[in-house]
Amino acid sequence: MEASERARDGHRPAGAELEAVARLATAAARVPAATLYLLDGDGRTVWSPAAAPPRDEARVRCYASAPLVTAAGETLGTLCLSDTVAHRLTGDQVRLLDDAAAVFLAVFERHREDAEDGLRGAEQQRAVFEAGPLGMVVAGADGTLLRVNPAFARLLGRPVADVVGGNWRDFTHPDDVAGGDRLGRLVDADPAAVTTYDKRFLRPDGRVVWATIRITALPGEEPHRLVQAVDITDRVEAERRAQRETDRLHATVAAQRELLAVAADRERLPRVAADRTAAAFPDGSAVLVALADDAGTVRVAAATGALAPLLGTDAAAVTRADPAAPDVALPQGLALGLARRAGVGSAIAAPLPAGPAVIGAIAVTAPAAGAFDGTDERQLTVLAAALGSALRHAADAARQAQLLRQANDAMAARQRSEDRFRLTFDNSPLGLTLASVEPETFGRYLHANPAMTAITGYSTAELTTMSFHDLQHPDDIGSTTAFTHELVGGARDTLTAERRYRHKDGHTIWVSVRVALVRAPDGHARYVVNQVEDITARRAADAQLRRQAELLDLAPAAIIVRDLDGTIRWWNNGAERLYGWPLAAAAGRRAQRLLSTAYRTSDAAAQQAALLRDGRWEGQVEQISATGARITTLSRQVLHQPNPGDTAQVLEVNTDITAARTAEQALADSEQRFRALFTNSAAGQVITALDGTVIDANPAYAAMLGHDPGQLAGRADRDLLHPDDLAETRRRIADLFTGDLDVYIHQGRLRHAAGHWVDVEAAVTLIRDPAGKPSHIIAVATDVTARRAAERARDAAAAELAARNRDLESANQFKLDLIGIFGHRIGTPAGTIRDHADILDGHWQDLDDDRRRLAVDTIARQARQLDSTVREVLTMVAVDAG
Repeated sequence: MEASERARDGHRPAGAELEAVARLATAAARVPAATLYLLDGDGRTVWSPAAAPPRDEARVRCYASAPLVTAAGETLGTLCLSDTVAHRLTGDQVRLLDDAAAVFLAVFERHREDAEDGLRGAEQQRAVFEAGPLGMVVAGADGTLLRVNPAFARLLGRPVADVVGGNWRDFTHPDDVAGGDRLGRLVDADPAAVTTYDKRFLRPDGRVVWATIRITALPGEEPHRLVQAVDITDRVEAERRAQRETDRLHATVAAQRELLAVAADRERLPRVAADRTAAAFPDGSAVLVALADDAGTVRVAAATGALAPLLGTDAAAVTRADPAAPDVALPQGLALGLARRAGVGSAIAAPLPAGPAVIGAIAVTAPAAGAFDGTDERQLTVLAAALGSALRHAADAARQAQLLRQANDAMAARQRSEDRFRLTFDNSPLGLTLASVEPETFGRYLHANPAMTAITGYSTAELTTMSFHDLQHPDDIGSTTAFTHELVGGARDTLTAERRYRHKDGHTIWVSVRVALVRAPDGHARYVVNQVEDITARRAADAQLRRQAELLDLAPAAIIVRDLDGTIRWWNNGAERLYGWPLAAAAGRRAQRLLSTAYRTSDAAAQQAALLRDGRWEGQVEQISATGARITTLSRQVLHQPNPGDTAQVLEVNTDITAARTAEQALADSEQRFRALFTNSAAGQVITALDGTVIDANPAYAAMLGHDPGQLAGRADRDLLHPDDLAETRRRIADLFTGDLDVYIHQGRLRHAAGHWVDVEAAVTLIRDPAGKPSHIIAVATDVTARRAAERARDAAAAELAARNRDLESANQFKLDLIGIFGHRIGTPAGTIRDHADILDGHWQDLDDDRRRLAVDTIARQARQLDSTVREVLTMVAVDAG
């Protein structure tokens, strides 16, 4: 009654305190509404306006209350909790409701005691602080814990003495420190504000404790704060479990939805299942899906995370990772095998059902041990069932789709085949007919295309009333009938033959007929398909080509038809005779390789480029025949391409010039040898034109006359010969022209560059061209000036001796004169013999037969002359002696 009276006197807790108690109760019980029902002195019920009950009490699904009864047994009212969502309060929540009621009673009692006695009120507060179930702390502005009640120390898992004096940051989870500082500053800025939030504390064993924190500023000179903490760890864990179950449910539903979306794609199903399963389980999990293939081998069809390297492997390698382990069912074997892998702490697996059979398994691993519970296994089973159902659906859908596709493809193929046949039949440039093989209508044309009417002159309607007997030449009907019966009897599959048809206008045409038999599925012969090509023009062209080929075979030159790459397509008999290879051996081979072709003035690439650029090419080539003989040919090649896009071919005509080339080479060699002899000879040599103009003179001839070799070219012989010798020289050259002489030797005088005359002895010959006509003159001249001077000196000495001994030597004078004459007659032939002997001795191989005979004849004549002179001398000596 005293309490009621004090309430009536205005000593009950203020409205703000009632609201605080209500908020504390809602925070502790995690309900949206809390109500304080209080009885005033008149028995009327009042409640806290800040936490009113739901307006529609009919919607309340959860309700709990705690009586507000003082220690003296006086009833003050009721603390009620309500929610529109049905759920059961936990034991901790019920105790927190009782604690909230106790707090209210304590506050109420404090007010009562304050009204009665201020001192007793402070003691009561202390008692409530110390004995209250809520964790309470008095903290300084810097976060230092000044007073701590046992409930808060128990929350932290530490003795009170270890907590007092510490800083609240020392016990707070690192991630929540910044948020606590920010909320503390809000309280400092507004002392009247009350701040409530959830945070985490760390116990000495590392365990995280969740608590709901309420901060209020305490009155006084020091900026102290009252912190109340309610342990909500169980509630947070429960919410997490509930959220996890919700997330798993959502993940399972999403996985089933996605599996259904791709159920028709059997290839994607395992990958989608693996990805969705990995998303439904904690971070770090890896998923493996194993399926049996058509051969019954279970292989890893999809894998994520750390199990990805197992993709495509035989699942037996996983289930039998331990050879000593006994055989177990596939899901259990997968779980056991995967659990033994490095980095795997735990594993679970579920079978993939397909009706009564198991077609595979799905497994999940985690790096931590004990990561899975019964809920995880049930969820995996649900996912496995969804995947198995989707796979079964995919298999059924695939089979049905395949059957439908096969049926559609067969129908489409048949239609396409019929369309192609009809288009081919009607638009073929070749004549096509379908002919009956039934006994009563054997050979009758069933269908004929437009090309067949163009070939025969008969319309389609006319042809369908005819048979091959009506079209073919009488001499061809018997063999055609026999061949067709062979086709029907199975002795032949196809037939190709040339036949004669009688055109509607009466003339005969040649055709090539290809016949094929069409049978029914049971093997019965239905009809024959005849493919007819008019070859009348081709046969005429072939005949013309054969005639032309015969003409080409008569050509003496080698005629070759080849491709641009050198592949021989044809060559004539002339090529066979030249190269020694028959056409059968040469056809299809590369000419360059078969004949070892080498181009004299270019290489193969340059020759090919010139042929493509100009359309023709001509030049000499070196080749080797089948016998190994080296052949030089003059090759004339023409590029032939009838129409753009046609394959280009080369017509090659090769003429054997080996003999001419050899002669040219021999002539060149002879010319080279003559030039060497001409240039290096010690005897003077000069070549003149028929009119006497100097063409060339060797160094010895030029030096003999005091000139450089180049200074004499173009000079006339009359500028060099002594005038007294010109007439004799012309007469002797005429003898050479007429052939009376092959060579003549004479002595004459030539003008020296210094103006004096040089005595020479020259052998002159005429050079003729291959036709025997005079070409030019060659003279070999020897300087005999010294010899002539000696002869003159000798004559002078003899004359002087004769003058002195005229009387004593008159008889001998005649002898001496004769000796002088004979000496002259001996010296000249001897010099000529010596010069020609030198030429023969040093240049025998370089001289042709004519030159050799000329030199030998000259030596023989001079030897005879010398012999005659010697005989005369001997005769005179004999006469003189005796």
